[in-house]
Amino acid sequence: MAIGPVAVPEPSTVEMQAQIARLCPDFDLRFPASGAPEDFLAVVQDAAYVVTRGLRFPPEILAQAPKLGLIHQWGTGVGGIPLNQAPDLGGCTVGLIGMGAIGRAVAKLLVPFGCEVIYTNASGPDSGSELRHVEFGELLGQSDIVSLHLPLTASTRGMIDAEALARMRPGALLVNTARGGLIDEQALIRALRTGRPGAAALDVIATEPVVPASPLLSMENCITLPHVAGRTRDNFDRMVSHWAGNIRALAQRRAIDPGCLV
Repeated sequence: MAIGPVAVPEPSTVEMQAQIARLCPDFDLRFPASGAPEDFLAVVQDAAYVVTRGLRFPPEILAQAPKLGLIHQWGTGVGGIPLNQAPDLGGCTVGLIGMGAIGRAVAKLLVPFGCEVIYTNASGPDSGSELRHVEFGELLGQSDIVSLHLPLTASTRGMIDAEALARMRPGALLVNTARGGLIDEQALIRALRTGRPGAAALDVIATEPVVPASPLLSMENCITLPHVAGRTRDNFDRMVSHWAGNIRALAQRRAIDPGCLV
């Protein structure tokens, strides 16, 4: 008996739908006809499980989905950077803001390049890490590259503001693949014009899709991507397998990994 219905309401290509179906042959999958709100509702209202990716899940939809038992989040999401402003990875200090699962994975990739990796965490030093923990302001002042790896909450929204940017090294690189709202974008635009930081690489923007008139799109020292850092084929398969495994566990009355629950 198929598990479901499982709604995947984000518009997707026929190829993506086929790949999901291949990875979830035991699911009764439902995909929307378009990105219109009425098509979102059409696939969600009779679903037992919903997997959301980049789309917001309107609260009012819950009242119209009486069979819904689980909403599962799909995931957590430099060629144009002037080379004379980009630091050499092998000899630089990389500061990670946030040391959760993604931060630790990034650190693991950086260490073999000979980087000095430092980090800051709201919860303090990670007892399982050999890397050096520093305070937020110290990290900004010491890092050649600052990379953000934390969720958007009331306390983290706008944390990279004018004051934080002024603490960064001249010529440093700011990387954000986490959430756009972590950065005060108007402050970043002003700061990029002064060279502190020297450049920014942004996979996420506070308002998505980005407004065409945004100065970030035309600045030579800023690279923007449409929130696609996590959409490689390998990661696509891994993430589908992840949420499919949790849906199977719930359908079979087995426990879901507590680390996946919010």
